[in-house]
Amino acid sequence: MGVSLFAVMFLMLFVYRRIVMAGNYVTITGKAFRPRVNDVGSLRWVLFGVCVFYLVAAVALPLVTLVFASLQKLAVAFPAAGNWTLDNFRQAASMNAVRSALGNSLWLGFWTATIGVLLMGLLSWIIYRSRLPGSGVIEYIVMFPQAVPRLVFAFGLMWAWLVFPIPIYGTLWLLLIAYLTVFLPLGIRTISA
Repeated sequence: MGVSLFAVMFLMLFVYRRIVMAGNYVTITGKAFRPRVNDVGSLRWVLFGVCVFYLVAAVALPLVTLVFASLQKLAVAFPAAGNWTLDNFRQAASMNAVRSALGNSLWLGFWTATIGVLLMGLLSWIIYRSRLPGSGVIEYIVMFPQAVPRLVFAFGLMWAWLVFPIPIYGTLWLLLIAYLTVFLPLGIRTISA
């Protein structure tokens, strides 16, 4: 399945590169764009309601549900007065596994973002600005993780590092490499713009 998705992605990327390379793009300067307020008339409050509903459903409701469930001894829809507790937070803060997981997540987030911006910026420059031979091939290689399902990619990465002579299997370094690889296509597209 991953190989067939890669073939489709390879074809689409080839067509995309042909279209982009055929055009001549320049930055147009001049008068700055001045946004105008459009009068939507009586739909103003309906559209505002749709925006508020989406914000509540996408952000507020999941957060409220998470906090509601975390403040109970046993998660139920209509808790009794004796079911509310802060012990869940005390117990989580006292567990070494939770503190370790939080520290690892923060470490991975910081280094994935830091190394990712530098690496993806360099790769974007090589792909789109340099005149190095074969720079277009790099884009095809970089887009490969986008075509492979995440589970297949994770198993392949774990299996590959089992046979490599560098002993990073089971460490945070392998997770850092996995995050950088998985987010490489998205980062290249974002930075190259």
